[in-house]
Amino acid sequence: MGLGAAILVWLPFEESSEIIPILLAAGLCGWAAMRLLAEAEATPNRLVLRSIAAGALAGLLVSPAAFSLMSIKSGLHAHPQPDYTVAQIQEVFFRTQYFAASGFLLGLASALYRLARQEE
Repeated sequence: MGLGAAILVWLPFEESSEIIPILLAAGLCGWAAMRLLAEAEATPNRLVLRSIAAGALAGLLVSPAAFSLMSIKSGLHAHPQPDYTVAQIQEVFFRTQYFAASGFLLGLASALYRLARQEE
């Protein structure tokens, strides 16, 4: 609910930095990945693979989610010129590989943490 509230607060402001939609999109994608993995009980190998796949998928979806948020904001404001330039949108998509790598590593880290907690 907090993430939805943050999006609703962000929408009416007249700012055109691409970092805020990226952070909001990363939060949405991370939340979705955590929901997928919250009750995933499996063998250690399956847990690691599932966490890595969910993290990488969440990372891959950050750029399209950020683009969607940017498009919604531009559409709601209805200015003669869009809030975000083509260069800003391209920059978001150029970062996709970094988001995917980050999601991969965060998925691996979460799996290793869960495995370490199970052994206690």
